[in-house]
Amino acid sequence: MKKKIIIVSILIILVVVLLLIPKDVYGKIFKKNKNNEPKIEENLVYQTMYVKSMNKYLVGVKVGVKALEEDVVSQKWDILTKDVSLIPSGYSSPIALSTTLLSHEVKDGVLTLNVSEDFLSSEGRLAIECLAWNFCNDEVKEIVVKINDEKINEVNNYYFQKISKAMGVNLTYDTIDIFQANYVTITHYEGDVIKPVTYFYQSNLNQYEYVIKKVLTKDESLKELVMSKNYKYELKDKGLVISFDYSEQISDNIINTFKETFKDYDDLVSLTINGTDTVLLELDFKEVSE
Repeated sequence: MKKKIIIVSILIILVVVLLLIPKDVYGKIFKKNKNNEPKIEENLVYQTMYVKSMNKYLVGVKVGVKALEEDVVSQKWDILTKDVSLIPSGYSSPIALSTTLLSHEVKDGVLTLNVSEDFLSSEGRLAIECLAWNFCNDEVKEIVVKINDEKINEVNNYYFQKISKAMGVNLTYDTIDIFQANYVTITHYEGDVIKPVTYFYQSNLNQYEYVIKKVLTKDESLKELVMSKNYKYELKDKGLVISFDYSEQISDNIINTFKETFKDYDDLVSLTINGTDTVLLELDFKEVSE
């Protein structure tokens, strides 16, 4: 009986002692194997790249890289070819992955890309659209592709004269009479995906009216707003003002689509979007381009 009492007493003392030991002491006694600890993912910088979707549209998606390099052209080219694994699942590059960028130069607004012959097996028009939307910007207005120092104008049976955003993208026809049609490119924002579409429409339609309706009807919840026409627009001192009666229905996707679509209009200097009792967007395009 005495032995049991002694054993119980010893156990109680041990438990009390263990409870009094600081946690950092435990850490020193029972060292964790660092090799078994989960690796912390490095912080990535995201940039928008235009690539091919599963339904063969050119779309903009966010691609994560460790850092933005000074040579942006080479970095983007690598993402479209040898570093294509960086592109999110479900998307791919329309550029032949074995294509090498040998050199590049920007002069007088023209980006010249000297590439290997493998580029000729790229996906035709989609590959050319890919170049225009990935590399054209405020500084670059046109792209020239050369192979063996010779300018090319055909890729995989697709012929072209000039590579720029003006050539259109993801062509969609809202009219049968193409020869009497006007066209406009709308940059649709769909969550984290950007889908630019060039629409051909009847030439007798007002372009601003057409764009506004096209953007709004993309959102099912806004079709009634369009039908009842609970919005209006006006041009004032080269500024476009769009006003809505229902602020709560206007999503960030709609706002961003209007912003990206109208910013390249040469005859517009600003864009204002008003809700019922608030300003949803007020943008000076001159400040954006500077």
